[in-house]
Amino acid sequence: MQVAQNVGSTLRPTPEMVEIIENVKKFREALETIRDFGEKMKKYADSFGTIDGRSAFKLYDTYGLPHRTDDGDGAREGYRGGREGL
Repeated sequence: MQVAQNVGSTLRPTPEMVEIIENVKKFREALETIRDFGEKMKKYADSFGTIDGRSAFKLYDTYGLPHRTDDGDGAREGYRGGREGL
């Protein structure tokens, strides 16, 4: 039992393995940053809620944004468009 403990404590990673380990740590940090950003953006987007019909018409009338874009692309991302007031 003591021999196995001593063997494990004397093994060191090769320089190549140290580089790989560092790159994996950096990659993990990058993924966590992306996840955190996604969560913050989701909270921000959720704060908008539903677009009322009057605002949807103004977006169409002023910028040419068709209401179906709001229903299609926005719906896939969890946004809702209202037809009330159109």
